[in-house]
Amino acid sequence: MRPRSLDRGKIPTYGAWSGSPTTLGDIDPKYVNLLEVSKWVREQKSEADSIELALARGSEIPDRKFIGESTPTIKGACRITKFVERSSNEYFHVPCPHCSHHQRLRRNTTGERKDGGLMWGGGPEEAINPEHAYQTAHYVCESCNKTIDESHRRGMIQKGVWCAAGQRVDKTGKLIGKPTNGIRERSFNLSRMYGWTFTFADYARAYIESLSLSGQSFANDWEGEAWVPLKVEMKWEQLAKRLCVGNWELGQVPEGCYFLTCAIDVQVDHFVCATFGWDNRQRGCLIRHGTVDTWDQVQEWIQRPYETLDGGPDMRARMTLIDSRDGNRKDEIIGFCRSVNDEAGPHVYPSMGGNHGSMNLRFFRKLAIDSDNEIGKKAKRNIVPGIHLIMINTTVFQEWMDNVMVNREPGDDMSMMLPRCLIEDQDLFDQLLNEKLNKEKGIWEHIDTLIPNDMRDVFRYGRCAAEVLTNGNWARIPKNRPKQAPETEKQRHQRQSRTFEQLARQREAKSENNLSKKSFVRRPQSQGHSSTSSKRFVRRKSL
Repeated sequence: MRPRSLDRGKIPTYGAWSGSPTTLGDIDPKYVNLLEVSKWVREQKSEADSIELALARGSEIPDRKFIGESTPTIKGACRITKFVERSSNEYFHVPCPHCSHHQRLRRNTTGERKDGGLMWGGGPEEAINPEHAYQTAHYVCESCNKTIDESHRRGMIQKGVWCAAGQRVDKTGKLIGKPTNGIRERSFNLSRMYGWTFTFADYARAYIESLSLSGQSFANDWEGEAWVPLKVEMKWEQLAKRLCVGNWELGQVPEGCYFLTCAIDVQVDHFVCATFGWDNRQRGCLIRHGTVDTWDQVQEWIQRPYETLDGGPDMRARMTLIDSRDGNRKDEIIGFCRSVNDEAGPHVYPSMGGNHGSMNLRFFRKLAIDSDNEIGKKAKRNIVPGIHLIMINTTVFQEWMDNVMVNREPGDDMSMMLPRCLIEDQDLFDQLLNEKLNKEKGIWEHIDTLIPNDMRDVFRYGRCAAEVLTNGNWARIPKNRPKQAPETEKQRHQRQSRTFEQLARQREAKSENNLSKKSFVRRPQSQGHSSTSSKRFVRRKSL
């Protein structure tokens, strides 16, 4: 953008964007402000990196100034973090209202009061209760160990001092020592604990909510720190031994499950399907997985009843997500969802992956669908009630999957358990392990292009379906299902007869509507190999 005016007394202002390095050509500004540095695009074919070009502008001006700011991203790839750490790297230290000891506001990470920091009450049973953390949040001075109330926070911040790496602050607020990196280039770190519009209680609640799935959102947006992703390094046998500890058979619902979800991944000539059970502690278990060939079989999979081991009536999936990321087949997938979705539940929704930066810290977003299958902002009229497209926060659920495999033992809150009978299923565990984070691009990619990752996808979709069904409020889920008398053989036969009749009528209706049967979804992303050249694309038979 060229300057608006060059009239006397006015300062020309230029604007540029990271994806177009040439817009900075022939411009020599004295002051440059770089916004959201960590999100600047790296153009492989450009003449140079956008940030390097920006920093080169005005190099002949001796008193030029550069200011850069950004929310951090991923450790090792975060561009703002690299600039901050090589500069003065300063944190804001505030005085305790009781002893005047200056300290950086931070979260307690040890659970010990003597270590100070932001704390809250609650043992293991309350560890996933954000409201309890909100009600009991308090700050403890790291020096005198006295409680600092929310009423003290603003006064402390007003008396704060910026302290560089290698320095400390005495009780009078004077800096002691010499900065490790000098102060020719100054850099600053600040978390939301200092923000006027946030409280200690808000911070505690946000942290507990982040434990459910994603730590990246909290690390980046609340703590102002680069996120360190998990490094998953294990063989399929190790993962199988870790997860396959359940005492149930495929097709059975173990005790403790309160509701079921389904996930469907659409492939070239078949559908990858899985059904999961969930309890009130966000613990999941695999009920059934496999492949089917037609939409009729997908419908039967979604509506199938499952035997329960707690003696109650059979259970069915209450929420199903079907991947619709292939835009060429969007209408077909949405059309199927609309044909089987019940406005009052069970629900069958189309879904699509979304980028972390566009989700505003949310695990998922519900987008409206109109009668023409237009979505979100494009859905302008004739909105279809009772159905949405679910935009999934890919980063959140990829991180959950890695945590399930590395950090959380089966039986822990937010964990996953599989039945023992799957311990020899190499293909399943190869697929669960076949993605890792590309730090440079900030996306998850295949590790081995000859091995699919479809089962990893349906695990993530199944987990997101549980979040959609509960609307993120797991505290309202009871610990146990209501006890009901088991069905008699006559009742079971009558119910199954009604189900088969309904399926037959629905198939006839779909035939009349001429639902497309074309299959042209994405093909495996192998380089130089056809999908038939690998033996790792295993077709499973459904139960």
